[in-house]
Amino acid sequence: MPIGELIGAAIGIMLLIIVAYVVVGSVLVTTQISLSAQRDVAWQNEARLNTQMIISNKSSEGTNVYLTVNNTGNEIISDFSHMYIISSTNCNPVPFFYNFSTSGTINPWNWNISRIYAGAFPESQHIGMLDPGEEMDIWYQFTPCTPSTNVYVTVVTGNGATISTSIP
Repeated sequence: MPIGELIGAAIGIMLLIIVAYVVVGSVLVTTQISLSAQRDVAWQNEARLNTQMIISNKSSEGTNVYLTVNNTGNEIISDFSHMYIISSTNCNPVPFFYNFSTSGTINPWNWNISRIYAGAFPESQHIGMLDPGEEMDIWYQFTPCTPSTNVYVTVVTGNGATISTSIP
């Protein structure tokens, strides 16, 4: 009988050790995931703080709205697929969301890039991205209403930085 108790005690100790390893392992994995998420949020917030834009030229002709967005910050704006435009008019205050047109064709719910340039020169560094100091001409179509005197536009980047303007 003492051998049976000894074997039972040994099995109990082995089970306790296995449970301890599982608990400690899960705590370490949870801590690692939490720290990684906190680091990613900090990087995202830093990118948002370093992203600054101004809208220098703006106009609306018929159903088209034209904007020139200048990157005045320190962050390269490259994720156009997650960048969108929110637009409304004074006679229709319901905002419309416009996504980036990846096909190059424009439809009533997409915006498109006409060109990216640095002053009077075409972009020469990071082609297809809006580097600091560069400008981007964009346009989109909207459904005008009458009488409409103002178009309200908000440009939102992929990291959450925004710039707003109104076009008379």
